[in-house]
Amino acid sequence: MGIRLYSTFEAAGLQSPEILAEAIVDEPSNPFLWVPMVSVLLPKMVELGVTTEAEVGIGTLDVRLEQEFIDAKGIAVPYISFGAWAVLPDELA
Repeated sequence: MGIRLYSTFEAAGLQSPEILAEAIVDEPSNPFLWVPMVSVLLPKMVELGVTTEAEVGIGTLDVRLEQEFIDAKGIAVPYISFGAWAVLPDELA
């Protein structure tokens, strides 16, 4: 919905919506949010043929991800949250 917020507000007759985006950034000391997400999605990923349980290795995924973060000295952006608001035009108020 995030990228469609502006057009959705305009379609509802709301003009000039204010839109805010906030990103959650994971860094090397906090890569563990990925493991619960992968463990929930893993059955569907296997069912669709995207991967196998052996390829993912969920039991050691947290350790491997942490090491990759450290080695890459990088960050990850797992999701972006959007918020939007607008004032009703006079004819709708």
